[in-house]
Amino acid sequence: MSGLPRNLDKPSLLSDYEKGFQLTLAEPHAEGRVFTIVFEKPLAFRSANESYRLKLIELLGTELPWPTFKVQNSEWLKWFRDQTLGIYCDWQVEHFLFVGEDIVEVLSNREPTCVEVKRTSTFGWN
Repeated sequence: MSGLPRNLDKPSLLSDYEKGFQLTLAEPHAEGRVFTIVFEKPLAFRSANESYRLKLIELLGTELPWPTFKVQNSEWLKWFRDQTLGIYCDWQVEHFLFVGEDIVEVLSNREPTCVEVKRTSTFGWN
């Protein structure tokens, strides 16, 4: 996703039927900017602390600390299509990856929206 700073972290993640899947990313310092990324009705998402995704981090290597990616030749997307018996094979599904303290992945057939929002707290940020 263009326009985002290189170093972002995930202060919150929200999945809501009405509002969709919302991921808030913030620059990791008290005066840093904050962005909300919204996926309207994603097909799937998963999240894990970076300490449980060491193989992925090693694979990304020199790309880090860039926080957002669209994954090409995604094994997770192949798995999803297999698990759904190919029902969604004709859909243009993309695999989005967000890297920070947690690694968040989203499968969606729609591009997310991204807006900069006002930072409501500096708690916990140096």
